[in-house]
Amino acid sequence: MTHRPTVLCLTPYLPYPLDHGGAVRIFNLLRHLADACDITLLTLTDSPPAPETLEALRPYCQAVQTFPRINQRRSYSPRLAPPAVFLDDVPELHRVVQGLQAQTPFDILQIEYPSMAQYLAYRQHSATLLTELDVTYLSCYRRFRLERSWPLKLRRFLGFITFFYYEMRQLPRFDTVIAMSDYDRQVLQRWLPHLAIEVIPNGVDCTYFAPRHQPAAEKTLLFVGNFRHPPNVDATLFLIAQVWPELRQSFPTLRLVIVGPEPPPEVQVAADTRLIVTGRVDDVRDYYAQADAMIVPLRFGSGTRLKILEAFATGVPVISTALGIEGIQAEPKRHFLQAETPQAFVQQVGRLLSDIALREQLACNARRLVEARYDWKVLAEQQMALYMRLRHHAHIVE
Repeated sequence: MTHRPTVLCLTPYLPYPLDHGGAVRIFNLLRHLADACDITLLTLTDSPPAPETLEALRPYCQAVQTFPRINQRRSYSPRLAPPAVFLDDVPELHRVVQGLQAQTPFDILQIEYPSMAQYLAYRQHSATLLTELDVTYLSCYRRFRLERSWPLKLRRFLGFITFFYYEMRQLPRFDTVIAMSDYDRQVLQRWLPHLAIEVIPNGVDCTYFAPRHQPAAEKTLLFVGNFRHPPNVDATLFLIAQVWPELRQSFPTLRLVIVGPEPPPEVQVAADTRLIVTGRVDDVRDYYAQADAMIVPLRFGSGTRLKILEAFATGVPVISTALGIEGIQAEPKRHFLQAETPQAFVQQVGRLLSDIALREQLACNARRLVEARYDWKVLAEQQMALYMRLRHHAHIVE
């Protein structure tokens, strides 16, 4: 009888509450994978977790342990590595991973984010897996190109170089790297042609995010994003400064609702009766239900946007830049409308607001797309198949 695969999963943050894309991905895959394998979750924290956070994770894990980051200043060794690598270097986590692997190595050692690659030192005979939730050096490079201030441009360039060389060194150490899209795979294999990459994209719970349109009294545009993620801050400031004034002039009764935790002061100060900034909300589905369209003016970043998949699942038409939709197998004019400039966003919003048939067609096509390709249950089956292949290969090598 084949025993259930054992998985040691290391994350740089708790994957609950579900207030950003990484947590949504990790939690939903844990939830589905728990039916077929035994998962031990070790995670770093910046503050003591709430009891309800741990209770939400325990049904899906054999064990959950948290490790506080060390807040005091430390002397770093002179190596070219991103700051996150030093922040995620926690001696107690090193000790526990080493001890667990010394007892009985797990079938799979799964590491979320390259900054946690330092714990690969304790791989023993485990098959090793890295989840590359976005290609960080690509995001840094795009941010560098977008920057206009020369002092900040130099800083962005140094960030890009640091991440690029770090990822080039660390990724080949893993048996397999999970990428979010074919595009991300192509970017990585341009520099690492022999890197083993499995594409398992981000997803959405199509049952939880079901269409339930309850339109507000006035036409409503929606932006959703976690503001700890710099691309979301940039996209929102671009939206407020360059897109919203023209939209407001063309559609005086239109509302713009900006949803997401920790909006920066420059976003909050723009709020008024027609531009609503909610901050963290209890249930984002209430805002999808009221929205006539989702607007995604993303200008840098990488990976795939879960907010677009959620909008697709809830039947909300999407207007996005090409970069915003990147990594999702969606076609312009069939699943979403594309815009790159303020004028184009205004034009596409006008098309959606005036054409009910177009809104319904986009919503229907997008919903079918996520049901077929992006439901978490389907993606968990792909990851489970990867676990079995890696375990089989590891046993052959032994």
